[in-house]
Amino acid sequence: MQDANQEILKALGNRLREAREHRKLAQSHVAKKIGKSVATLSQIESGKSPGMGLLTVINIIRVLEVDPLPLLCNIGLLLEWQGKRSRMEKEPGAESAVSALNELYANVLQAK
Repeated sequence: MQDANQEILKALGNRLREAREHRKLAQSHVAKKIGKSVATLSQIESGKSPGMGLLTVINIIRVLEVDPLPLLCNIGLLLEWQGKRSRMEKEPGAESAVSALNELYANVLQAK
């Protein structure tokens, strides 16, 4: 399972990096917008950030202004994150992230 999770993180990181590069945005710009260091963003983009949270991913997607479904096309990842929803709902300011997750989850299930 660890290898599968690592592959998911690596694929997601690659997609985020490709989207950032396509938009011609520097890592420093995106990192500043999401409130993370350039080193943290670099780890996320290389798939080496196992503690990467859903809020961070959603914030990156928002800064990049891209369609989240191609970035999160792995249904297993969506299902895993959907399972974290109840914990997230208790976090202050997480309402928009929970709403975005619910929307992503519904869109993926409709596309099946």
